[in-house]
Amino acid sequence: AEVPPMQLKDLRTFFNWVLISNYGLSHKEAGSYLGNSEQINYDHYSPVSLSAISSKLNAHQGRKFIPEILV
Repeated sequence: AEVPPMQLKDLRTFFNWVLISNYGLSHKEAGSYLGNSEQINYDHYSPVSLSAISSKLNAHQGRKFIPEILV
């Protein structure tokens, strides 16, 4: 079926992202729903976008802080 190997934690990570990004739950609320503490939820299940980080850093005073990171 050419489905990439997945683990249960992959679904948990995705569902956590959906709760925070699409439903607007806080990390505390999403963590509580998934059975995590707020800190664990924030530390381990927060998506990080390198291009968003670059954009935010470069927006400061309109000058280049770091080169854009593309993955």
